[in-house]
Amino acid sequence: MLWLLIHSVSAQRPTQGGMFSFDDEDLIETLDAENVRVHYSLSGPNQVLLEDQDQNGIPDYPELVALTALEVLEFYALEGFKPPVTEAQMGLLELGGSEAFDFYLVDFGGSADGQFGIDACDQSQCSGFMVIENDFEGYGYGSIEEATRVLVSHELFHAVQAAYRIELSSWLSEGTAVWAEHIFDSELWDFYGLCGFYLEDPTRSLDRPPVGMVSGFSYGTALFFDFIALQLGTEFWVEYFDLLAFDPQALELDLLEELLMTYETSLSILWPIFSQWNLASGYRSGLIESYPYADFLAEVPAEEQASVDENIHKTHRFFPLSSVYFFIEHAGGTLNFVIYDDLQQFASNESVRLSLMSISDEGASIIAPVNQVIDAWELSDDQYKQWELPAGGYWLVGSHPYRADESTKVEFCFGATCDLNDDNKVSSPSKSEKKGGCSTVNPGNNSVLMLFCAVFAVLHRRRFYSRML
Repeated sequence: MLWLLIHSVSAQRPTQGGMFSFDDEDLIETLDAENVRVHYSLSGPNQVLLEDQDQNGIPDYPELVALTALEVLEFYALEGFKPPVTEAQMGLLELGGSEAFDFYLVDFGGSADGQFGIDACDQSQCSGFMVIENDFEGYGYGSIEEATRVLVSHELFHAVQAAYRIELSSWLSEGTAVWAEHIFDSELWDFYGLCGFYLEDPTRSLDRPPVGMVSGFSYGTALFFDFIALQLGTEFWVEYFDLLAFDPQALELDLLEELLMTYETSLSILWPIFSQWNLASGYRSGLIESYPYADFLAEVPAEEQASVDENIHKTHRFFPLSSVYFFIEHAGGTLNFVIYDDLQQFASNESVRLSLMSISDEGASIIAPVNQVIDAWELSDDQYKQWELPAGGYWLVGSHPYRADESTKVEFCFGATCDLNDDNKVSSPSKSEKKGGCSTVNPGNNSVLMLFCAVFAVLHRRRFYSRML
């Protein structure tokens, strides 16, 4: 199916012109439902679906948008989140002709399916409006109801975010908006598909999405936000957003770590579990603790795999707040893990965490369910580890559960014949390979960039839903 524009964009309302707007030929009507107003066209280029099953003289689709918006707003309020900021709070006139939150149903022409537009901001909050596709013809959603629930829940959460801070990093903004879709309606497939963008790139730092346009990775970080909610409760994120508003200058990850401490936990405790849960997803799920929907998710890729009688011997960079997975087929007997670096360089309180996990299939299939955590340790604990294990497949899971300015480079060997005194060391990486994690640029309010993001989103949803249907 389709997608959403980026989290927020300063834009003209469709009645004022701009990128997505009504036409002079449109016959515009409004529908009021409590604190929501829907603007739609009965004829013209932006005409909505005119089906009227209840024969009350109002097309069903604008009614569906209004009722869904009321349901979403009530749900977020019950969860403890702030409501969207009103025009009156920003000192604006009634830009949509009333005090209600405005929805505009216009034709995106397949380039996007919705966006939260910003009218004005003060030093801490923004108010705005919603623009949503007028008929979803040619889009890949299973139904108009599904499309509406995805779009309204996602984009309204961007309006909620704007009640706490003017701007958020894309991984936080889009990740929590996709997560909000999921907690509103866990039957929406959008969440599960988008999480695949994170799972396919686990070696990337959580807070370092690809440079440039907002990518699928930022949307896929929703998996992390739901993992924390499953561990600590949805109220954790309500408290987190309160902290964002209380200290608008504080770094997002600083506040996250601060709040985790009040829950008597930390990223260093939770991240290795997150890494293990992500391995036990898709075909590999079902035998050990993981997400209640783990079988709906994609599988993480193996960074490297080795057949029987082969070792995995390499130099790897562990990036902060990332995970990596190595798979080996073992003939049975001794299995070794050796570090060829001086352990003193890892002797800090921020060491990489490792775990050894087994699979259920004696045939050592890389997609077999994971069934046990055999061992877990810190990189700085042992130069050499050894296990006596039956034949089968085994995963070495590495996670860097700390924030850091640089990655941690480790030369290691994982296999049956690894030797602490191995002379076949891996050569040092080139200077270009020694750089730390990726960085991202602030997309700001560039409307062209917003359109590119929208196109990416649309294309993704089409691919994903065609796969699911």
